[in-house]
Amino acid sequence: DLKPYLPMLRDLKACADILRKNRENRGALEFDFPEYKVILDEEGTPLRIEKRNRGDAEKMIEDAMIAANETVARFLEAGHTSVYRIHDHPDGDKLFSLKKMMAIFGVAEKLPKEPEPKDMQRLMESMKGKEIEAVVQVMTLRSLPQACYSTENKGHFGIASTCYTHFTSPIRRYPDLMVHRLIRQALRNRLNKSQLKKQTEF
Repeated sequence: DLKPYLPMLRDLKACADILRKNRENRGALEFDFPEYKVILDEEGTPLRIEKRNRGDAEKMIEDAMIAANETVARFLEAGHTSVYRIHDHPDGDKLFSLKKMMAIFGVAEKLPKEPEPKDMQRLMESMKGKEIEAVVQVMTLRSLPQACYSTENKGHFGIASTCYTHFTSPIRRYPDLMVHRLIRQALRNRLNKSQLKKQTEF
């Protein structure tokens, strides 16, 4: 039944790979924390806990969602009111704790005074396969402030994006619905201006 859709899905996979590579090149952070899910029986009683693995399909959807969020954010940024999902640079005190921990463990990788996403990404990549990898990842995550919403675009440090919002999950988040309404309003204003221009031309 899925055979007719395979060419389209292969194209999406190729696009998703390019999108992910572009994010990696600009320094987006990729935390590799294990995820777990609770297996329930038919009556809802927990049976066991299993490690959850992210497959290619889930990654493809995630890549497409991020691209959609950035596209919408850039559209609204061009002269329209918007709500952005922002993520600031690492906190100074927490960054100091991270550097102190790195010194204790003898980590060779150095972080500048005001690190950019690529600096943090390079640190985590240098720790891959080492015993302290998980510790460095946790400390790196703790050095980052919590992402929040703002009408002022300050960029998203975690995904190394200069313009980002939440647009793709209206069932789960109210801010997505706000963005949908802002898009509708922006399109109406554009249509009204176009109609007004046509009327004044006669």
